[in-house]
Amino acid sequence: MAPRNLWLTLSTTRTAATISRYNHAFEELDLPPSSCPSLTVMIGKKTKSDMLHGLAERATKDALPRLHGQAYLCTDTSARTNMPTIYVDYEFQSWDHSQSSEVSGIGIPQKHTIDLFAQSEEVWSRRRVGNMICSRGIAPLCDTLCYFSMDLGGIRAVAISLAEHLLQEPSSEIPFSALPRVLVVVETVARNFDPHATEARILALTEEFWKRSAPASRDGFTTRLRAHYYDIRVIGLGKRAKPQQRYVQLRKRLLCIKREVHNSRSTCGLRYKRDHMFAFASKMLEISGSAQAPPFSFITMSRPSGFCSKGLTAHLEDLISLIPSEIWLCHLVVPLLSSCLVLATYPPGSHAFPIMMAFDQLYREKCMMAVNNSIVQKDGRDSFFLNLCERLQIDYEQLKACSEAELATKHLQRLSDVHQYLKSTKSHKTCLCCLLRAPEKVLSCGHAICDLCVRAFGKTNSEWKNDFAFPNCVLCGERNERPMISLIPATAGVRLLSLDGGGIRGVIPLVYLQFLQEGLAELEVPLRDMFDFVCGTSAGGLIAIGMFVMCWDARESLERFETLAQKTFEGSYGTFGRMQQLVISYLRDCRYSSLAIEESFKSAFADDKEVSLFNPLTNDTKVAITTTTAKESAACIFSNYNGGFRPKGLGYSLIRAKKSENDILVSEAASCTSAAPWFFKPRLLQNLGTFQDGGLHYNNPLNIAMWETKYIWPGKIVDFALSIGTGTNDHETHNFSADAFSPVKDRFISRLYKTFMKSLDGERVWRQIFNSLAEREKGRYHRLNLPIQGKEPTLDDVMSIKTLKEQANCWIRSNQRFLPSLDSIYASMFYFELAEYPIYADNTYKCVGNIYCRVNMPSQGRRRLYEKLDSTSSYFLVLGEPTRCVDYIPAYSSMPPFKRRVQFKVETLDEDIGITILGLTSSPKTISGLPKTVTELIQTQQLRSPFGRADRREEEKALPPTPT
Repeated sequence: MAPRNLWLTLSTTRTAATISRYNHAFEELDLPPSSCPSLTVMIGKKTKSDMLHGLAERATKDALPRLHGQAYLCTDTSARTNMPTIYVDYEFQSWDHSQSSEVSGIGIPQKHTIDLFAQSEEVWSRRRVGNMICSRGIAPLCDTLCYFSMDLGGIRAVAISLAEHLLQEPSSEIPFSALPRVLVVVETVARNFDPHATEARILALTEEFWKRSAPASRDGFTTRLRAHYYDIRVIGLGKRAKPQQRYVQLRKRLLCIKREVHNSRSTCGLRYKRDHMFAFASKMLEISGSAQAPPFSFITMSRPSGFCSKGLTAHLEDLISLIPSEIWLCHLVVPLLSSCLVLATYPPGSHAFPIMMAFDQLYREKCMMAVNNSIVQKDGRDSFFLNLCERLQIDYEQLKACSEAELATKHLQRLSDVHQYLKSTKSHKTCLCCLLRAPEKVLSCGHAICDLCVRAFGKTNSEWKNDFAFPNCVLCGERNERPMISLIPATAGVRLLSLDGGGIRGVIPLVYLQFLQEGLAELEVPLRDMFDFVCGTSAGGLIAIGMFVMCWDARESLERFETLAQKTFEGSYGTFGRMQQLVISYLRDCRYSSLAIEESFKSAFADDKEVSLFNPLTNDTKVAITTTTAKESAACIFSNYNGGFRPKGLGYSLIRAKKSENDILVSEAASCTSAAPWFFKPRLLQNLGTFQDGGLHYNNPLNIAMWETKYIWPGKIVDFALSIGTGTNDHETHNFSADAFSPVKDRFISRLYKTFMKSLDGERVWRQIFNSLAEREKGRYHRLNLPIQGKEPTLDDVMSIKTLKEQANCWIRSNQRFLPSLDSIYASMFYFELAEYPIYADNTYKCVGNIYCRVNMPSQGRRRLYEKLDSTSSYFLVLGEPTRCVDYIPAYSSMPPFKRRVQFKVETLDEDIGITILGLTSSPKTISGLPKTVTELIQTQQLRSPFGRADRREEEKALPPTPT
């Protein structure tokens, strides 16, 4: 039977070492969640084992093995209930390379490999590896490192181990008084044993060995020692004393040290609760073998998933640039910044590190950079930091008087206190609710907040847990006319739509979109809800704006597009008329006016109150419109989102005005993306620049869509990507001529023109992207493009619109070309979530979860979905096991959202989970967000969040079973 308290095993060779960590060992200790354990590391062999059997006999479930060469855990809860002692039975130093252990613990271990050559070119002994792991991965958490010198070969061996500890970088944020104590146990026959003489001897030997190993160290020995340990103490146990007397003597000494360290760490705010200690131990062991790992930081490592302070400098600079005078620094910036930083530092469940320690570690440098760049006078900068530090301390003291869960309410109260200042302060670059991220959602008052603040402060919907209500703006208090905001489920994937440019040939993608919309009509949801990211160029950009920003359906968009084309490209088509038009076009630098394009979008707004392109939507669909600068011909995008950090040298830029009132309007974005040279004049935008057709760089913007999703939703899987073209000439695309070169017809101007036109070929770009995909990914990417027979219509040939519509309708209906795309849309409606953390039993993990529908349908639409799943005998295939999508159709007047409970077993948490659906789809299709490993699902859902969640959401509790 596997030992239940085995924590770590170490296997070593002369070039590498592997740590296996069994997390169940901590769970087996069965400590109360509110307890603050003390960690004592016991290093030795036989004498150490004898002592442990006496110290931990009342609390250890399984007898500790002797001479095991690994690391076991045991506990003694006899001293104080809320301060149990966890003993680490540590024997990594006791074995050498010739010895091995095949023992394993409970559960599947987490393994970490240490490249010893990366640490040093010398041959490492197992003892040295054990000392490195202890120094980096355990010692910063422990109260006492207890060495049994009689087991290790005397005090010289202890000194060698201590010297090897000192070679590692210490944690930089532990105050001296909170450092671990070293207790060396020696055996003596003397009646009047002098421990101080032995302590001095150990210190001298440690310094000697350390200087031999670290001759080039910049630190002195004393400095290095005081960075690792508080002190080194010696206790002498009588060699002829009875075992019980020795136990009592050692227990008293350890208990004394425990109380001393507890008081010091409590004063410093570094006494950790059970779950925090377990989490820190795991994180430290993960990086303990990395040569490049920086010194361990408890504050940095305890930041929850989603926390990021990287943008604080830019966001604070943006806020300071918005205030009318420096008087507002005291009235608005300081109290708002303080409240935001305290809120971000202490999510529910976090450890309450001292605020100034957290500020120094996470924020001070970034705040200093912003203030130095924004405030000219040194006195003003000094005053700002003085006021900020005072305010942080006040807010921190208030935190200690309440709970972290109540902190969000206090932050809302702080926002309410500065409503008068925030009412006129608006930004599309900074979320003024947290000052740490860029905003993504705009409320009706014009204030914008980030997705994390949406989750943190929005009121959840009882039916749709990814919908959040904002009856009023949290920043100014005004009533919000867009009360519901929808976000993508955490475990769902991303659905992409890319729309090529092509002038009047934009009717082709509109016909296809209308066809897809008709295929989904019975669900009573608009097609725009089936995509998360939409990118369009030129005519594709107009479609993206119309359908996904203006929220027109495909039929209305097609009608408006035809009307717009007729108005924009009207003119004389006679020979003389065309010649006259050419001359005028040359003088005007364009053939047509873009006024009709702008007016068609302006007229759609009530009272001529046009809105900014930046997010007027309540759903989470991101829209990007490509364009090109007229002067440098640099690729750019306009968008209704900000997204995450983008590195330099991407090949394109996201354009955002410095002030929200100067941001690009919907009609301006439409005019810029369609301003094709020769046909339209470049569009000048005040405070932004001059822009022209985005098709000059990305006529097929699928690349942009794929790149942008990585910065908006890093780590998310692309469920499917639908690329829609505006027609292609099969003959020109796939064939080449073997005719001889003509010095008349094929002169350099003609060759340059042909090469330029080929660069705009969206079909060519599609083939390049598709050919670069892994084989397993190709089934997720679809292309709809009409093969045009004969010569392609020009961008302004309005007479061919009717013919193109007919050809597009005929092509999309033939051979069911729409089915792969429709199947992907259907499959991506469903996503999976774990209902609880997997349970380990019988050498497998039992996973229980639910499959949900991510599309917010009306009640009648849900009924149609149930009926369709039932009539098609649809089923989910979960790791090879079929599960019917519906067993029966609920007999409710108001149909509940779709939810299907499933369960499965896996041998390891790193096993890929794939769930496919068939019946509703014509072929098996993977549902949204999969495949993922169970570990990835746990991390994405934050099922284990010992330090809280950045969105301040509590872990969902499972509902009790319905009584029968």
